[in-house]
Amino acid sequence: MILKFIIQIFIDAPQNTQDLVFFKSFVEASLTEELLRFLSIIIFLRVISTKKEPTDYFKFGTLIGLGFATLENIAYASNENYGVIEVTIYRALTSTPMHACNGAIMSTLIYYSKSKKPFNAILLPSAIILPIIIHGFYNYDVFLTESFSQGLVEFDKLNGIGLISLILSVFMR
Repeated sequence: MILKFIIQIFIDAPQNTQDLVFFKSFVEASLTEELLRFLSIIIFLRVISTKKEPTDYFKFGTLIGLGFATLENIAYASNENYGVIEVTIYRALTSTPMHACNGAIMSTLIYYSKSKKPFNAILLPSAIILPIIIHGFYNYDVFLTESFSQGLVEFDKLNGIGLISLILSVFMR
């Protein structure tokens, strides 16, 4: 049933701009990247043979998220359609923390799904679904702004300032 729905999404490509942006944000970008990050975390945790504490999961997930952010930032910075300095600064302040937080959320939920046996059925799928939703909304804002400005990234300073203040408020506690 779910597989049929997903296949139907790819067959019936969205026609209007807003549906296309939603499709690109949640299905193409977020779903594929977060599934790849999930597999990377699982493989990395299986390769490490030492006893893993909860903080180790958090650290590994954060570092894997930062690795994804680094690769993505290099790809965007090397794109000639965007201003290198503007894109690099904007992505360093918004995209990089989002990737790190998604990796931390994912790995922490993986840890709790392994240690809290009755909640396995809820926590492990949420380790994938929650980062997909967070990443999708981030991408949706960026892609929607990009599509309405004819390929030029128009930076939404309020979102960047809001995200920075949220991150600072978490770390200041």
